[in-house]
Amino acid sequence: MLRQVIFRQLKKQTFRQQSRELIIAELQDLESGSDALIAQIDAMVAEEPLSSEEQAALDSKPTAGATAVSTSAPTVGDEQLDRKIARSAEAAAYNFSQGRFESAEAHYHDILQFVPQHVETLCNLGATKIRLNQVKEARNLFERAILSDETSARAQWMLGVACYYLEDSEQAAASLKKAMELEPSNPAPPFFLGIVHLSRGDASSAVTTLQTAVDLKPRDSLFQFNLALALVSQTPPDLKRAYEHYQEALKHGLKPVAKMDELFRKFDGRVSPQPEPVSLKN
Repeated sequence: MLRQVIFRQLKKQTFRQQSRELIIAELQDLESGSDALIAQIDAMVAEEPLSSEEQAALDSKPTAGATAVSTSAPTVGDEQLDRKIARSAEAAAYNFSQGRFESAEAHYHDILQFVPQHVETLCNLGATKIRLNQVKEARNLFERAILSDETSARAQWMLGVACYYLEDSEQAAASLKKAMELEPSNPAPPFFLGIVHLSRGDASSAVTTLQTAVDLKPRDSLFQFNLALALVSQTPPDLKRAYEHYQEALKHGLKPVAKMDELFRKFDGRVSPQPEPVSLKN
């Protein structure tokens, strides 16, 4: 039971980082609504709370007296090692949430001393490295995670994000597509793949992948908004569909975006002129 709780703690931090911390740069270019959109991302990846049985197992771990690490090489599965990993995972998650990324980094390194190929920890450390503007190091960690488990959709997803930030859009797209194959029910990889396609000027492909994300999570305003933007950006623009998805984004909490409002001001849902593609970047 304790080991299950440990992995839940590690995964919880991963999900938070994936959809809040790794997409955050995209939100900085919006003219309005950034805080609300970030809050929506948090809600999107909110994890179910621990069960009462799991919480009891976590609460039962020893306190200060058991923190010392044995000089002998412990084996994964030892109760003492499990508890140390649990404490380090909790400390890392807490420090990350408080913006103390150097401290979070140190705790993830502590875990890797005992389980050097643990995929979740490698991904968490990589996400922390991104917040420390060490994206190349993050990429190396995600690649290392994939070497440990090539079927990890999470590692593939995060590698795609790191490659996008490093302007390696080809590898970013390949990794995100792999993540979609491995975890087709997760809307995050197709969403970010749509962002990659938009950055490459491939609005048609962006529409396809963003539509996949919207189909998986239709009440997400950020997904709806970016699909609207992709539809406006393609040639010729599909203004009718773009208007519909923009309205859905507003319905689900997006604050109005001035340039989009201007674009649709004369649009009545049936007939509209064909405008030039709109950019929301400064």
